[in-house]
Amino acid sequence: MPMRDRKPILFVPCKTATGLMEKRKEMGLTTLEKIQLRMHTIICKFCRAYKIQSDRLDMLLGNLLRKPEGEQPSEKLSDDEKKHLLSQLRLEEE
Repeated sequence: MPMRDRKPILFVPCKTATGLMEKRKEMGLTTLEKIQLRMHTIICKFCRAYKIQSDRLDMLLGNLLRKPEGEQPSEKLSDDEKKHLLSQLRLEEE
């Protein structure tokens, strides 16, 4: 196969990188995927920012949805939980 027809192995587009970020949370990444994601986030400030925001949002939602022993988590956030989440996101932007 001519060199110009090969796809780059280490450098992936933003769409692939964001997909890898979500996959990382659900089922983990292969070694190659970890390297691809790391290489991409080193050079792409937009995906680096997306990763930080996505991780923060997952942490905040996880904290909100964690209920005391015996209580079932609801599928929807209450209005108070939504307000709290928004205030936390605003605090972290400052």
